[in-house]
Amino acid sequence: GEFNRAYLVEVLDATLDEAVRFRESCGFLLVAVDNLEQLNIAYGFEIADDVIAQVTKRLRQHMRNVDHIGRFSGNKLGIILRKCSPEEINVAAERFLSCIREETFLTAAGAVAVTVSIGGVNAPRHARNAQEIMARAQDALSEVKMRRRGAFAAYKPSVERDNLRRESARVT
Repeated sequence: GEFNRAYLVEVLDATLDEAVRFRESCGFLLVAVDNLEQLNIAYGFEIADDVIAQVTKRLRQHMRNVDHIGRFSGNKLGIILRKCSPEEINVAAERFLSCIREETFLTAAGAVAVTVSIGGVNAPRHARNAQEIMARAQDALSEVKMRRRGAFAAYKPSVERDNLRRESARVT
């Protein structure tokens, strides 16, 4: 029942245009439900889908009215934060992490404890279009998942990572 990735891209482009026009900033958070494969194995796909829906609902309850959420991919949700500074992105991410880990989710299989990992990026500071924003949020999410699940990482530029990406694109 949530917006899909195509809609997220459309809203992200409009949000970025507005931020540039008014010399503001915006944020994009990529939220991944941790250990979804284990949920699927332990409880089945229906319970895992229910958990994703409940995570989305809980996140929405802790969002501002001007922000948007949608399904990014399998276990990932995208949250667009309008008029949001880098410091405010950190505050929002911590609020979202907390609201998910504080209470279990009630399912047909019983109570299920869930955590999420979040990668975020500030724009236009670190990205100039929706594709860059999403790619850089994914970079931050990958970094936080390597270090510690159930946490947040903000995108930080890396010459080495950018060179690796360009080389991979050249090879493929």
